[in-house]
Amino acid sequence: MNIKCPDPIDEEDQCIWRWTPKHNFELKSAYSTMVGSLWAPKQPIWIIIWSLKVPQRVRLFLWIAYQQKLMTNGERCCRHFSSSPRCSDCSSYTETVIHALRDCNVTHRLWLQILPATLTRHFFSMNLHTWFSCNLSTNFLHPVLKLSWNILFASLTWQLWKRRNNFVFNNISSSETDTINHGITWAKYYYGITCKGTIGGLIRDDNGVWLIGFAKVIGHSSSLQAELWATLEGMKLAWEQGYPRVVVQSNCKQAVELIRSLDLSTFSLVRAINRLRHLNWLTEIVWIPRSKPTCRCLSKDS
Repeated sequence: MNIKCPDPIDEEDQCIWRWTPKHNFELKSAYSTMVGSLWAPKQPIWIIIWSLKVPQRVRLFLWIAYQQKLMTNGERCCRHFSSSPRCSDCSSYTETVIHALRDCNVTHRLWLQILPATLTRHFFSMNLHTWFSCNLSTNFLHPVLKLSWNILFASLTWQLWKRRNNFVFNNISSSETDTINHGITWAKYYYGITCKGTIGGLIRDDNGVWLIGFAKVIGHSSSLQAELWATLEGMKLAWEQGYPRVVVQSNCKQAVELIRSLDLSTFSLVRAINRLRHLNWLTEIVWIPRSKPTCRCLSKDS
């Protein structure tokens, strides 16, 4: 009785989107409706995983694994991608996330070879969420390898999943020793990067098109030293590429002033930069605010 009947002059019925005031579809409202209350960026595990000092692809893998969304045989069978939910390694149990990464006979033996004695007792008895939370938030140094445990755990877990996929999809079997060595090697790399200063930059042409980039580990250093190192390495790269005119942009005003100064600098980095500037090419050092792009180089055709 509350609904008014349509008048003869009314338009035809049409589809509307009920979750916006104007009834027009918006992707933002669709996402909010689908996610609902599931989005919880302040939960501890969110902060633990996304602040971990490992590459983004490893963080993404850990997050998906924590959400139990990895494409294990159990999950693939539920989606009709596979005919059997059994583990490809042991063929005895349904392959879940925790089985693939910890409880399978193969992965179980692997963890026993690397686990510190202080973690062995409860390591295999925790549920998936507790297992990830505890190990990723434990940052003590491994007594033998001298690596932070959370980084070593993330690296080994990632290598275990890669090993499993290589076996399932490529029929290539990796030994336990190889998997452990790969995990340790990458963990050392991740740990080394987090403990030392790094620099990076890029070279673009006069239209802003990316040409080439560079990155380097420089050890413990101040922000000024890092900026000078980045300028030196970028200019060396530009000279090697044969660019006749280069505009170096930096958001560090102190570094720019040191390079522009006519006085003989006490910084060996500044002296090396100025020696490069005296070669047979045109260079310009420009200071720009932090809100603008921080690096630009004109191409050799300019």
